[in-house]
Amino acid sequence: MEQSLCHIEKKRHEFAYTQHGILYSMKYDEFTDSGLRVLEVDAGTETDRASFIPNQFPYELTNVTGEIEYYGYRIADLI
Repeated sequence: MEQSLCHIEKKRHEFAYTQHGILYSMKYDEFTDSGLRVLEVDAGTETDRASFIPNQFPYELTNVTGEIEYYGYRIADLI
């Protein structure tokens, strides 16, 4: 008998954002049946990624980098 797998559904929005002349690639995820929202910020180099200033983004952000519960399948337990 095959067992069910825990899964999540989300809607992803991708957009470009410039801060202090650095172009960032943004991925914004809205999770179904949850208030959880995740914004992934990326840039061309590690230096540029580290230059992102979250409190200068037009919306309030909470940095969850390195927090294992926000990685891959583990997020399904939060919903």
